[in-house]
Amino acid sequence: MTTKERNRCMKTAKECGYGNGVIDAIFKAETDAEVYRILTTAREKKAKEYDQIHLNLYHWKKLRKGIAFAGMMIAMCIPTCKAKADIYPECGKVVEVIDITETNPMDLVTVETFNGNQFMFAVDQGDYEIDDVIAMIMSDRNTETVSDDEVITAKYCGWMED
Repeated sequence: MTTKERNRCMKTAKECGYGNGVIDAIFKAETDAEVYRILTTAREKKAKEYDQIHLNLYHWKKLRKGIAFAGMMIAMCIPTCKAKADIYPECGKVVEVIDITETNPMDLVTVETFNGNQFMFAVDQGDYEIDDVIAMIMSDRNTETVSDDEVITAKYCGWMED
């Protein structure tokens, strides 16, 4: 194989996206049969990679169809499912902390929501201070008025300055 032919093979291999290992092997090959074997092996390897990419794409498309079908089934179910209408989130600021220690150390905390409603709940002593921001899960007790709603759980979210 002449140098010109070898350079043409290496240029073609580079254009086809073969790595430096293939190009180096072509450069070191002594006979045309070796170059042919190297290129054939590289082509077969590329074909397997190409087939694997298409196989992955095929499975991805099937997975997308499955996800879409599951989403459709869930969407069809939603009108018949009922959410718990008596539970809702609320957020407010601690405006008062009263020590109610009788048998165990407890505080009675008053939280004012940002629309002006106030709610009270008992917690371990020292958990909350004035100006703490509290996130709450509330129950409306299946009534129309807000004033009788109860705090189910409360979590500290941060604090505010006046």
